Amino acid sequence: GTTSPSGNYFDILSYAAADALKIWGVYNSVGSSVRGSAGVSSVTKNGTGDITVTFNITLPDAAYNIVATSGGDPAYTIQSVATNFGRTPNTQSAPATGSCRMSNMRDSDSAAIDNLYIAFTIAR
Repeated sequence: GTTSPSGNYFDILSYAAADALKIWGVYNSVGSSVRGSAGVSSVTKNGTGDITVTFNITLPDAAYNIVATSGGDPAYTIQSVATNFGRTPNTQSAPATGSCRMSNMRDSDSAAIDNLYIAFTIAR
């Protein structure tokens, strides 16, 4: 069951964070391996810089927040991770209760790239 926080500010903050953070992970898209995760069933590499994260839980709806970042390649100093949006209309996907899609790209020209680290958290 769900428990309520005691009223102490830090207890409330811990309670809210524990209830909200559902899924996190760090993926190596160069070597196609999960470096660490919670709430992740699998990560599928759809192509260069394009991954699908499948959750090991089913969220009650697709109204969740994704925060993602990438790095690990000194040749690319600025990169972006777009979530639930592909690089082209053909790879766009709506958020789902059991998975999400992410595209990793270089900011300078929007080229798809793989990185040693794609880190993400999913909160609801």
